[in-house]
Amino acid sequence: MQQESNTKNIMNNPTVADPTPHTSRRNQTTANAAITFPLFPFLPAELRHQIWQSALPEPTHPPSALLPHRKGCWVAEPIPYTGEPGQVNDPNGNYEIVFDMSLLDHVQIHTPLLHVNSESRAIAQKWARRISAPRTNRLNEQQQTQAQMCQDGHSSEYIPPFSRQFDIDSDFLYLVPDNIVDLILGAGDRLEQPDMNGKAARVVFSLPLVVVSEEVIWLEDEALVEEIMELFSIMGPVYIVVGEQPKWKEGGVQRWWDVELVSRRAFVWQWMESRFVETVEERFGSDEVHEVHERIVQWCEWMGRVLTKINRTRFEMGVVRKMSQILITGGTGFLASTLIDILLSRGHNIITTVRSAEKASQVQSIRPDIPPHRLVVKIVPDISLLSAFDSAVVNDPPLTGVIHTASPFHYSIDNIKKNMLDPAVNGTIGILSSVQKYAPTVKKVVITSSFAAMWNPHKPAGSKYSEKDWNTVSWEEAVSPANAQGQAGYRTSKALAEREAWKFMEREKPGFGLTVMNPSLIFGPVVPGSLRNLGEVNTSNTRIRDFVAGKFKERCPATGSAFWVDVRDAAMAHAVALEKGEMTDGKRYFLTAGGFCNREIVEVLGEEFPEIKGGLPEGEEALRDGEYPEGGPKYGFDNSASVGDLGLVYRGLRESVRDTVVSLRGVPE
Repeated sequence: MQQESNTKNIMNNPTVADPTPHTSRRNQTTANAAITFPLFPFLPAELRHQIWQSALPEPTHPPSALLPHRKGCWVAEPIPYTGEPGQVNDPNGNYEIVFDMSLLDHVQIHTPLLHVNSESRAIAQKWARRISAPRTNRLNEQQQTQAQMCQDGHSSEYIPPFSRQFDIDSDFLYLVPDNIVDLILGAGDRLEQPDMNGKAARVVFSLPLVVVSEEVIWLEDEALVEEIMELFSIMGPVYIVVGEQPKWKEGGVQRWWDVELVSRRAFVWQWMESRFVETVEERFGSDEVHEVHERIVQWCEWMGRVLTKINRTRFEMGVVRKMSQILITGGTGFLASTLIDILLSRGHNIITTVRSAEKASQVQSIRPDIPPHRLVVKIVPDISLLSAFDSAVVNDPPLTGVIHTASPFHYSIDNIKKNMLDPAVNGTIGILSSVQKYAPTVKKVVITSSFAAMWNPHKPAGSKYSEKDWNTVSWEEAVSPANAQGQAGYRTSKALAEREAWKFMEREKPGFGLTVMNPSLIFGPVVPGSLRNLGEVNTSNTRIRDFVAGKFKERCPATGSAFWVDVRDAAMAHAVALEKGEMTDGKRYFLTAGGFCNREIVEVLGEEFPEIKGGLPEGEEALRDGEYPEGGPKYGFDNSASVGDLGLVYRGLRESVRDTVVSLRGVPE
């Protein structure tokens, strides 16, 4: 609805105080933000008019004429929105008076109310004291208690639902059943306020984002639901909050990044067809989310009738949950880089650790579109120290989950204890200990182990590997000069680190759950910009890089590791295990798409990229060492747990190899 405006442009009146210096305050969210008078909608019209006129140094005659106002807490600001699409400020210069708390430190409280009659002055002073008292833009405990008493009918004193002005650019409105009406009306508290042209301006704006407590959708009172939906007529999309509910913050006003979408499944109202259309791009989340989706489907019948009744042309619903803060260690690693992108795309905020300021800059520079508050990088130079992660787990907002991927993966035989065993074992124990001591809000930790922790050199040929298998090599064997092999050191580091993690959980019984991932050899595309040169390719992908470079033209090397998995599938497994919470606690998952041999990689490369075929090994003799053992793969595998619990659909070798090569194109040598 359009605001009525005076034909006289008060901006051209030389006697009008210039309000321009104050206009920028509207976007502030600190204690100094300009605040409108939230009691106006609840006062008699005559009293509202008296307060409005008396807030000026003297009554205005006629009401549309504005005289310069004395120094005080009332300032003139443009009415920001008049209901017309794309219009921000009224071009005719229609203004309102708002109470600026930033001026309370400079003038006495009675000064701006000097000419207000006794009844309205008492009301206004009480309001001013109440609003300015917290000085933190938060409702204190006493105010919350008073507000609740008022809602419960135990107090006649009105408590404004908001302690600051609703910001339509960065806030969402959080509604619970007990105070839906107050909050919706409070967010639009400028409705029916008189403006400085003496008109009863009706400023209408749409709340861009509203989230509703999950308990609302389980109400069986159809009349109440219809009443709610009529109030929704001024709103944009409405989302249902599942799981942990946002804390009461500033009377229901929340910062927009406090919640995240948990599904791209939306329910969109089609006005011409008078029905909801369900859009399904992707389904993920817990069983609880799916239950809420089904309840929304039932709700649509009720809401359809109301939306038709109020002639609403557009309405949309979805599901959100409280925004999570996830720590991922080893942020420049091959797996971690992909995992960061996946979790960001699923709405999580990420805090990641790297070893240097240079690497920190790299993590952020390759993701220029991610806001700083959604991707924070912390430096942890040496993960072999048991206290390495103590400061990294302390965060504001506090962490809700941790994924520990940081661990050396190479086959160097130079000082196995220092370069492999200590970082892997101490890093794992250290992150668990740090979380237990300094991050009590964390409910879930996921650790990246490896198939190396499952590898058993004595396993009979033809048997299957599964989560039940363990590497039995000891610390002493790993550091023994007689066993000084890089692979032995790496395998032992992963096995010992994982065993220590489970021992920690059994011994300490912390307040979080643990899930361990055991991926096999990881192939797949690198994150764009994550490599400065081809020498930084992760250990698993080096064989693909070297095949493409023609390094094995004369003879195909032996395959080595028996199983593989694409990095995107491995990363998704970590993400889903984290999101499923308690459902995956205490479990380890063998992540593999199956067996492979190097000859298969050569064949895929030759077929997908014929231009490099001349540099690939060719002929039975050249390919012999890269074949499967006689009789086929030596071992079978069982990945049913990851498929069943995590819903993984593993990519094939051809897709993974092809995408790897494409991702490496353009990376300097």
